[in-house]
Amino acid sequence: MRRTLLLLVFALVGWALCGATIGVGRQLLPMEQVLVVHAIAAPLIFGVLAYFHARHFASLRPLPTGVVCLGVVVLMDAGLVAPFLENSFAMFRSPIGTWIPFALIFVSVWASSHWVMGPGPEWLWHATAAERRRPLPGDPLLPQVKGGATHGVTIDAPPDSVWPWLVQMGCDRAGWYSHDRLDNGGRPSADRIVPELQNTKLGDVLPSRPGHRGGFEVLHLEASKTLVLGAYFQFPGLAQLPWDAPRPLRFMRATWAFALEASEKARTRLLVRTRGLYRPAWLGVLAELVMGPAHVIMQRRQLLGLKARAESRMAMKRESLFDSETVRAVEERIEALKPGAESLWGRMSPAQMMAHCAEVHEVWLGKKLGRTPLLIRMVGPLLKGLLVSDKPYRRNSPTHPQYRMTNPRDFTTEKARLLASVRALSESPREEFRHPIFGRMTAEEKGWATYRHLDHHLSQFGV
Repeated sequence: MRRTLLLLVFALVGWALCGATIGVGRQLLPMEQVLVVHAIAAPLIFGVLAYFHARHFASLRPLPTGVVCLGVVVLMDAGLVAPFLENSFAMFRSPIGTWIPFALIFVSVWASSHWVMGPGPEWLWHATAAERRRPLPGDPLLPQVKGGATHGVTIDAPPDSVWPWLVQMGCDRAGWYSHDRLDNGGRPSADRIVPELQNTKLGDVLPSRPGHRGGFEVLHLEASKTLVLGAYFQFPGLAQLPWDAPRPLRFMRATWAFALEASEKARTRLLVRTRGLYRPAWLGVLAELVMGPAHVIMQRRQLLGLKARAESRMAMKRESLFDSETVRAVEERIEALKPGAESLWGRMSPAQMMAHCAEVHEVWLGKKLGRTPLLIRMVGPLLKGLLVSDKPYRRNSPTHPQYRMTNPRDFTTEKARLLASVRALSESPREEFRHPIFGRMTAEEKGWATYRHLDHHLSQFGV
């Protein structure tokens, strides 16, 4: 009953705001334009109010909620505005003045309520209706909150391979894997698992901003299954409070839950849900309006970032020139190469092959690439997938003119040059790299691509 009365209060507030829109408009515009503005503003006002009501106080389904709000508006217009303020019921003869806004208010209230309480658009959340309705860890921490924003992604890696990326999150840690310029101070999020960040425990705080100690408190974690983070801030000043601290007069509490579920073929279904509680309640309205759309964008980017990293070469334990054991094995293969070794394909000699590989490595290390044909520049980014795939290189593939070795080369000199370039690559910063042909590459892609290319050419000579 209390929540139904709250709905009536929300409807009266919406009706009053619509009336204020007309009152202000009459002072500034001709009446015809005022009615158009009102017809646009009324469904927007009621849509926002209905969204907030459904999110925090809903007791009726979307259709009855729309009927109640429309009924309040019609009764107030017919029982107060027409007989006492306008002294005429002529307003009900104008479609743009009454009937069109009435219809739009009903549709807006129903749509907003259905957005929260109904299944919602799967294309936006990438979570099914059943996933959005089901309880998740972290829900009991804010029992007063209805619903929440639930997102999902399927990752081609088992939960044990996804979990290390979750527990190392946070600014001044591994980052948030989202839009780094917005949530990580412009620093690229880590593209490798950081061993020293794997000991996250209950009560730890994952910083939300660079150089800032406050952030998200770890409220619950179960390895490879669940991570629940919480934020509890007091207004004004945004002073952070422990999750179990007494409630001040003005505050914001939010949970951020990550649930991992194993699925077929060693895959993981990752569901993420955020829920928030604000006092006073109008702070929640502002937060929804300002942060709601931004959260959808940032959360989707984070899920895709987690997916890419968990499926990456290093996470799946593929070879990399950033791995010391792989580097030692490569050096042994180079040392085993003989000057007169016979090529299994292609026309290069062993010395020319080593010169070719060293030249490729030097470009990865930052050497400027020479004049590149327009066609290669156009298709290069499109071929990145081939560069970092698991499929073997096609023999005698075309290459950049700078990498073609046609002149005789000294075997000893080129061996020393290649060994030096391999060591330089292994010691280079393990960070994102923009290749002049293939575009943006993560550290995992860089380490895997350079190893894969070198492995292809060493195999060319049987070592």
